[in-house]
Amino acid sequence: MTDNEDEVRNEDQHPLWDGPDISAPTSSTVFPGFTIGARTGIMNPDEWELQIYSGSNMLKSVKGDGGREFSYWVPASLISPGLFWFRIDYYKFPVWSRWTLSGDKTMLPAPIKLEIISPVDGEIVTVAKPIVSGYGTPGWSVLLYSQIGGAYYGGATVGSNGVWEAKLSKSLFPGKCTLIARESLNTQMSDYSKSIEFLFDDRK
Repeated sequence: MTDNEDEVRNEDQHPLWDGPDISAPTSSTVFPGFTIGARTGIMNPDEWELQIYSGSNMLKSVKGDGGREFSYWVPASLISPGLFWFRIDYYKFPVWSRWTLSGDKTMLPAPIKLEIISPVDGEIVTVAKPIVSGYGTPGWSVLLYSQIGGAYYGGATVGSNGVWEAKLSKSLFPGKCTLIARESLNTQMSDYSKSIEFLFDDRK
């Protein structure tokens, strides 16, 4: 879209419809492969338009069918890690609405598979608060839970090399133990890792 077209759309036509509300994403940070959503409750638009930018460079322009809500799944390969933004508006005869701007968003690198590597399945540990380690997404917080009962057992921050290490903050009960991990960053949460099952023997 040219600057002249923007001027016509946002300044020269009257009256102007209010811009839509952005419904997704709600966070300032997103992972590759996410959805952009918008809605308007005051009318049924005839058409939608979405434009995605990195700086002043337009990465994608998308037209959408009419209706009160708009949704577009952004391909994982479209936006590189770093800052981006988007804007969206709709057409209701005889004019386009104002643009609604997303503000700066940050595209995060694709997450690394969360994994507990120590202790290993079937291992016997002899301390009540062992060190647990594994792989994860750099900068994210790892949270450790008992798979049975969901009790919190401690956590750590993943280093820049993708490795994390946490000494449990809660003592294990003697016998069979099962731990599972999850990552968090701001308001985002990852899926749970594969669980590990080991034995705590306090007699050794």
